[in-house]
Amino acid sequence: MPTSNSAIERYIQYGRLVALVIGFGMAVMSLVNSMPTIWFIKSVGPFQAEYLRGFVLTAAVLIILLSRGFTIMAAQKYRSLLWLGFLADLVLLASTVWISYQFVIVNLALQESLFFFHPIHSWITVVAVAVLIILCWRIWGAPLALFGVLLIAYYFLGQYTPWIFKLIPTSFYEQFPEDVWFNLSKGALGNIFEVVVFTVFPFIVFGAMLEATGVGGSLIRFAFMATKRTRGGPAHAAVLASSLFGTMSGVPVANVVGTGVLTIPMIK
Repeated sequence: MPTSNSAIERYIQYGRLVALVIGFGMAVMSLVNSMPTIWFIKSVGPFQAEYLRGFVLTAAVLIILLSRGFTIMAAQKYRSLLWLGFLADLVLLASTVWISYQFVIVNLALQESLFFFHPIHSWITVVAVAVLIILCWRIWGAPLALFGVLLIAYYFLGQYTPWIFKLIPTSFYEQFPEDVWFNLSKGALGNIFEVVVFTVFPFIVFGAMLEATGVGGSLIRFAFMATKRTRGGPAHAAVLASSLFGTMSGVPVANVVGTGVLTIPMIK
């Protein structure tokens, strides 16, 4: 049965609203996770990494599907394939929940005792890689997705490449799941994922709040006033504004993200 335009527009509007609420909740959770104990106020975090990273991945994928999923793409361009877009979103979400759950239980087992990977864990990793590549293609386009495919191919075929590009032989059933997915340090949900979620993402929200409330503009105006007699214009003001922001955050990555959303457009 065909869906009316008004129903589709309501779905898109409500979906993006729910995605906004989930994103705000993720930002608050990231800040709470990093909050220190102050006087009589005890810190709630840090939360256990195994649970937190799997939950954040699922929430992030849900945000993508609600705001830019295949259902919305089909509703905007291919009305006849609306059911197929909804099915694709449902499969991606179910796959994300499954791989996140497996990530949690395997990492908990790795922390508790000696653990051996089985063939099923390799295929779980294949599903995880496929989900991430599909989402990269949906959000940033085919070039990044193809680059991901190229890296996976190099992971397995690098042992046959010459010179400095040659890699040691890898095992699909033994090393692949440990290197790519079930690894809290260097895997897909490893340290880089943690930096993005707990440092970059909250301060992107913080930078947007500074811009919306006018605080960021005040920092920029003060920086311009202090450097107006120097050559370089906005570049010097950006350095000073970054220094002022650094006194509040103390995190280099957060400093760049928090001031960059204001100073980089001005420099351009």
